[in-house]
Amino acid sequence: MALPIKAPIQPWSKVKIAILRDYAEQYMRIMGKRRFEKHYVEAFAGSGTHTECTTGDDVLGTPREILAIQPSFQHYHFIERDPGRAAELRKLAPPPSAQIHVYESDANETLLTTILPQIEFPKYRRALVFV
Repeated sequence: MALPIKAPIQPWSKVKIAILRDYAEQYMRIMGKRRFEKHYVEAFAGSGTHTECTTGDDVLGTPREILAIQPSFQHYHFIERDPGRAAELRKLAPPPSAQIHVYESDANETLLTTILPQIEFPKYRRALVFV
């Protein structure tokens, strides 16, 4: 059964999204000056847009908020099991010189077998992972 494209969220989820965005901005302020290849990984990414339950307003999800951060990550890995939500993530435009990777699969398996093996310490790759 397909899930609604815009997941309903409570007001406190907007606070969580703002906290994660602030954290990612600080992370990139520090890491942006280093020569590491920087990855952002989000399991259970949703579609990138939510609907606030109390008001019915659209709320930008963490994928859209993180894509707006400057300096940007070089790679964005979004994991979403629902086909409709994954399709919406594929429509997102990456910042210049960045790539978006959307995985329509189980987050636990994909993190361990596909994404994390790419982020190797000796190859100067670092990641901010949100599960």
